[in-house]
Amino acid sequence: MSIHSLQPANPLLKPIAAFVPFDNAAIEQTLFQRFEQQVMLFPDKIAVKTNNGSLTYQELNRAANRIAHALVERCGNAAEPIAILQRQGLVFIATVLGILKAGKFYVPLDPSSTSEQIAAILTSAQISLLVTDSGEASRAQDVAALCSHCCILDSEGLDNHFSVENLTLPISADTPAYIFYTSGTTGRPKGVVDNHRNVLHNIQRYTNALYISADDRLTLLQAGSFSGSVSNIFGALLNGATLYPFDLQTESMHMLATWLEQEEITIYHSVPAVFRNFPKDGKRFFALRIIRLEGDQASKRDVEVYKQYFPSGCLLVNGLGATECGIVRQYFMGKDTELSGTSVPIGYATKDMKIQLLDEDGEAAEVGQVGEIVVESSYLAVGYWHDRERTEATFRPLATGMGRRYHTGDLGRFNSEYCLEYMGRKNFQAKLRGYLIDYGEVEATLLRLDGIIEAITLIREDQPGEQRLVAYLVLSGSTVPGIPSIRSKLAQTLPEYMIPSAYVILDVLPLNANK
Repeated sequence: MSIHSLQPANPLLKPIAAFVPFDNAAIEQTLFQRFEQQVMLFPDKIAVKTNNGSLTYQELNRAANRIAHALVERCGNAAEPIAILQRQGLVFIATVLGILKAGKFYVPLDPSSTSEQIAAILTSAQISLLVTDSGEASRAQDVAALCSHCCILDSEGLDNHFSVENLTLPISADTPAYIFYTSGTTGRPKGVVDNHRNVLHNIQRYTNALYISADDRLTLLQAGSFSGSVSNIFGALLNGATLYPFDLQTESMHMLATWLEQEEITIYHSVPAVFRNFPKDGKRFFALRIIRLEGDQASKRDVEVYKQYFPSGCLLVNGLGATECGIVRQYFMGKDTELSGTSVPIGYATKDMKIQLLDEDGEAAEVGQVGEIVVESSYLAVGYWHDRERTEATFRPLATGMGRRYHTGDLGRFNSEYCLEYMGRKNFQAKLRGYLIDYGEVEATLLRLDGIIEAITLIREDQPGEQRLVAYLVLSGSTVPGIPSIRSKLAQTLPEYMIPSAYVILDVLPLNANK
């Protein structure tokens, strides 16, 4: 069953006066060409603002051009991957645009990774040039010592003789824009490569769904090495809006609410764990009109937090996306939205993104039946960098010859209104003493208990040959259930083998906690 109906119109979400639709013609160009159009329209408007400074559209364009000219002088104008080792902020944004303007594609690296992990990505991507800045210069030298083939360019130390004028290179929409590498927790790291046209189509879906305009102020809470940053960076800069990076690795999460209020942020985006955990008491968030959650499974507790702390004119948007396909489903909620099930829906299709659910036999799942979420579109990622076998296994041609099919590895089911509900990862299971443990089901059951605001479960082998299921929990300050009470309540709905035998109480789960 292929379902691609769009969500019924939400009466609370109305176009604002400054909104200009992102039309189909806009995706038949490059990302930087669309950005340069915004520079012409809003040269003196703030493009990026951090706690350490800001750049207007014209200033950002000139900084990016200087980097682009330096890259062309050093490497020529052939399309090739260029790595970035910089923390989120003004310099990082300028570097991204500079690499694109030079006709090359960027490979963002996580500064918190070890030098060996970074070197492995540089080797995999066959990187010959690593762009860094003063903050990461020392790390870059350590990495370069492990990669004799890789040279370093300091984007902050460029001579003034490099031009600040736009380049005129003949770059098509089919040119690669970036490679994002996964963490590799379920296998070897894979580099997802995508081109300008597909990224622009993703920004078109994002822009038109949320009515993003030049009046908006968008957060950038993800590190640049995470693909979730793409919709924020380009959703702002390709619409004349202002981007507000806030580095959660160096800034205090306790300051996040104050910052959101002071900067009058209009569109907030993060994973659910960040949203539900930063302090909100005493804040009013009058400017905020959209809260977008993505990157992990949202809970009904997140909806309760939204209804308790945020203004009536603000909408909560839960969605599904991936590096391989961008945003594919969205579900809009207002203060009066009632959720009948135990989970928060991920909603309805975005433009040109069809969804099919396949059961274990590869047959179409019926309404109410769980199946793997498969995305069909002409705008899927190009594939995995230098990995033809994995690309062909994951991205499969459609019989019609129009577009391809991407197997997400996520499970879902359609309710009676063909709204998609997320059911966890296909591989979110493991065996313990011969029993199949569904991590997602255990965690969802824990999160429904009063007093538990975060939960993740793992099978641990603390002693050789002795495995057990361990639950890591974050508890609310007001209601703290005891462990015997938790076990007793779990036993009401879960079989004995799916009840954790040990519980670890934490102040906060690591933001990169996963299986």
